[in-house]
Amino acid sequence: MGPLRAPQTTPIRAVVMRFLFMLFVLSLVCARAARADGWGSGAFVTYDQAEWGDPSLAAGILLADGYGSVYSSTGDLFVIGTASPGFFAEFTSGLDLGDFLPASGTVGPLNADLENPTTTSAGIFAGEVAGLKLNIDFSAAGLLQGTSGLHFGDLVLTGMTGADSGLNGLSVSQFLSLDDRALGGAVTGFTITDLDIELAGLNNAFDDGTQASSFAQDHLVAPGSTAAMPEPSTVMLLAIGIFGVAFVGRKRVLAKNIIRI
Repeated sequence: MGPLRAPQTTPIRAVVMRFLFMLFVLSLVCARAARADGWGSGAFVTYDQAEWGDPSLAAGILLADGYGSVYSSTGDLFVIGTASPGFFAEFTSGLDLGDFLPASGTVGPLNADLENPTTTSAGIFAGEVAGLKLNIDFSAAGLLQGTSGLHFGDLVLTGMTGADSGLNGLSVSQFLSLDDRALGGAVTGFTITDLDIELAGLNNAFDDGTQASSFAQDHLVAPGSTAAMPEPSTVMLLAIGIFGVAFVGRKRVLAKNIIRI
């Protein structure tokens, strides 16, 4: 009878490495972004620039009636852009601002200081900036009340990816300041096209106080809330459990084979 040979077994270390590699792959495939704070209907009220500029709609009526009280501290001046360095556009009444909105045309920066313009070189971008400023200022003044009890400008951006990932952690008011600099012609590290897209998302986040948009659910959290982080899906957790059981069973088989030797 020849000498006994130990069964051919896979080293435990190799099994562990394979297991960890499988978990890594599963985390990439199954991970999903956690949603933000789950805003309910009526949590906030926002209007887009077209609504602010229509005197027959609730936003346009609010602009006409509330402009004087909201901007009394600035001498009735409504300013977008930057005075120095760069360019700005200023409006001296709600009527003049309403005549400007909604703005149209190719997005870009301002190329001159303007008073009560009806059009600018910034195209639709200037209108979106004006719309966000109105949503922030009227919310802060208590004229755009929602059930959350929070001010719209205090909400925090989160879940941004790619070229816009640098916006994460900014409050909506801080984002407006960034837009003002870009509108004035400053270099901000973000393209005006990208900023315009996010502006539209914010201005329509809680349109007319109805159900929150997908943008609001995915990219806006209350101040002090934890920003969206990747979290494992149920499928991934189930797979981890299955692989864990299989791994423990494999270890027991290997241990029995070693003992027999």
